[in-house]
Amino acid sequence: MQSTQADPVRMRRELVDLIAEVRSRAVRVALFGTLIHRPDPQARDAAAERAANLRVLTDTARWIDRVRAILETGADPWGELSDDLCRWAAGFVPRHPGILDKMRGMAEMSDRVARAAAEAPEDLGAALRAHYDFRRAGFMEAVTRFCDGIWAEMDAERIRAEQRAVETGNALTETLARLEMIGRHVRLVSLNASVEASRIGDAGKGIGVIAVEFKSLAEEIQNLASSAKSNLKNLAGKALGA
Repeated sequence: MQSTQADPVRMRRELVDLIAEVRSRAVRVALFGTLIHRPDPQARDAAAERAANLRVLTDTARWIDRVRAILETGADPWGELSDDLCRWAAGFVPRHPGILDKMRGMAEMSDRVARAAAEAPEDLGAALRAHYDFRRAGFMEAVTRFCDGIWAEMDAERIRAEQRAVETGNALTETLARLEMIGRHVRLVSLNASVEASRIGDAGKGIGVIAVEFKSLAEEIQNLASSAKSNLKNLAGKALGA
């Protein structure tokens, strides 16, 4: 997998949303498992309906196991997400003891429901009860805490980045102000040199040429510093508006 992402922040947010979606996917497993366990007796084509429900159930169980694998291995078994992104998410697991056990348990329970629906309907009721008990035994809350923890860390990192940007901007502003002061000083020196060159006549022609060059240099320094300050101000405005 390529590790480069066009927008890493957006990709990270989408991955957190994907992890949080495990909660609704777990409910979906229970729903479609129940539809298979207790089919609609009025359905026109019970076999077709059961097959459709089984596909949704199986795909959902696979999806839940995919999230489990991302957090456990730091890689996407489907190959759609970069390894760097998956390792980033897996890096939060040690800070949340028990989350991996919850993800493993839900993946196992969901697979049990899917396999029972496909291969052993007589076991489906027990599989659904076990799935329900596991889901109600803190699974939803664990996923919520895990995702909230990631969001909090992302917000803290954003604040730290903004503070670093402000500090860097202030340092640049001070540097540019210093350059402007140097430019004014050089310009003043060049003017004094021009006056002195005029006073001593032909003997000061060489000094006069140098004075003109220094005057041009001073003006260029001041123009560059002023332009840089303007660009820095525009960048700061865009960053605050983002």
